[in-house]
Amino acid sequence: MTILKITDPYNTNITIGLATKPNPCFRIPGLNLYSINYHSINGKKFNNNNIGIEYRPEWKVEDIISCGYYSDSSEVFFTRNGDFLGEAFTGIKHIWFPIISANDSYVIKINFRNNPDNKFKYKEAIDYDFDKPILLSRRRRFKKN
Repeated sequence: MTILKITDPYNTNITIGLATKPNPCFRIPGLNLYSINYHSINGKKFNNNNIGIEYRPEWKVEDIISCGYYSDSSEVFFTRNGDFLGEAFTGIKHIWFPIISANDSYVIKINFRNNPDNKFKYKEAIDYDFDKPILLSRRRRFKKN
């Protein structure tokens, strides 16, 4: 997703991540059971807790934030402006669904690659073809930044 506008950048928390069904609409993902998220306002990652773990920098307008999941290793990771931010969590297997949330007004653009002109910013996904299966065994392992 690309962040286009945040009404109140000091108090608006945008999150991106994964959750299982059903995820309560009144609770920010990552704080709820079976959900993982990376939060914009403090750069922390959350998995079923209210405290969070220091992860990476806060986000700002025009940042492109992505969430990825490798089902073979149960590895969840995030990217910022195409840069791999390192593993966020490993060993957590569920049937995941992408989820974005916020506690205030914001404008974002989401890239599900439904437009052929859209390109992913993350270099490992740039040439990803949605009409073909992903070859997870050919995936490269990354070093943490």
